[in-house]
Amino acid sequence: MTKEGTPVVAGHVYGLRLWSLSTGDGDFRLSSANARHEWRSNETRAKCGKDSHAAPAKHCSCGYYCFHANRETMLKVLMTTRRQVPGVFIAGVVKTWGRTEVHADGIRSEFASPDVLFLPGGATAAYKATLRELADKYGAEIWTGSGPQLLQRMEQDKPGLSSSLVQAGRRGRRRSRGTT
Repeated sequence: MTKEGTPVVAGHVYGLRLWSLSTGDGDFRLSSANARHEWRSNETRAKCGKDSHAAPAKHCSCGYYCFHANRETMLKVLMTTRRQVPGVFIAGVVKTWGRTEVHADGIRSEFASPDVLFLPGGATAAYKATLRELADKYGAEIWTGSGPQLLQRMEQDKPGLSSSLVQAGRRGRRRSRGTT
């Protein structure tokens, strides 16, 4: 903990993420589901689109967002991908690091990279090929399984913040909505 009581975590923090699928020049890419922002290959550094400060910042909504990995969030993420037109949203695990803001429902980080893409059951051959192309482009793994199976694997292989760190990190912070 810092003097201010902010937890310090060494290494990567993993969380759940939804992306939308975008195309351009015959190439598939992951984009933010909430904003017009395309994720570049591999690691991406957040930049504020409003100001010149480093992202994330307490007074701003900049940074890369992901949800805390827990059963409730995993089910919401997977249900969102099922309710929509197949292939509109892609769910997975994002790896984050650098400066990070902790909030009730997730985190905002300075750096992020798609780490795992979830392949839903019953996916078409075309969707599977698209997901493989995206996984190759971003250096990500592809996982299959039910929500509980994916969550268990994530807890073992790609852990998020513990609930005690989430509580310590969000004391006095307001909930914020993400854009990237």
